[in-house]
Amino acid sequence: NFLMDTVELMGFTRAVSGLRLDASGSMLNGAHRVAVNLAMDSQFLPVVPTSFTDEHTGGIDQTILLPNMVKKLGEIRARTATSVMILELLKRLRHPSGRWEIRAALLWPRAREDGFEEHLQQGLDEKFYLVMPGWKVDLRGNSCHNVVQQLYRSQTWSQQPAYVEHKALAVCGADHGMRSSTAHLWVFEAPKRSEEAVLALKEELRGKASLGSNAFNLSGPQA
Repeated sequence: NFLMDTVELMGFTRAVSGLRLDASGSMLNGAHRVAVNLAMDSQFLPVVPTSFTDEHTGGIDQTILLPNMVKKLGEIRARTATSVMILELLKRLRHPSGRWEIRAALLWPRAREDGFEEHLQQGLDEKFYLVMPGWKVDLRGNSCHNVVQQLYRSQTWSQQPAYVEHKALAVCGADHGMRSSTAHLWVFEAPKRSEEAVLALKEELRGKASLGSNAFNLSGPQA
């Protein structure tokens, strides 16, 4: 509340609201201030460069600040800019001392209609920290086809339109091109080099889903 009151009275000033940066230009603190700045649609935010390195900071893991930012943005502005939030998160994950990586789980429309949402939510809750839980994603027209092609682009079949469309039919329904369908997106943090834990969860959840591998997609950091 002190932060909100001072910003309301004085705006963003270097003395009170400046963000401290380490030697590499990464934030040392200030998630709330960035959230307030974004919510106010401000174009500039004062920063205070320092010569601090990991030797001085102990290797700050920037990802731990994101829950504060998400919470504060939600309090100030009901509709947040998803792309801005994800880009900010990715910036923090580039910090050389970061111990976490960002991953995403997408529940396809057919599995959502089949009632699998609760199983996926529970599985992720038990294993990982959810940054952005259960956001609705509306897929219209060719959207499902395009999302399938992007998420599975590492697969050789993703270069063949007929195979991509076959997958889109399986995950979004036979009439996906003529109606709007809703998928659900979870963005979560996982420790780096946790591929085995993610794969184990994927296999466990697929075993519970009537649609099997067509129920959801668990994406790695690159995807």
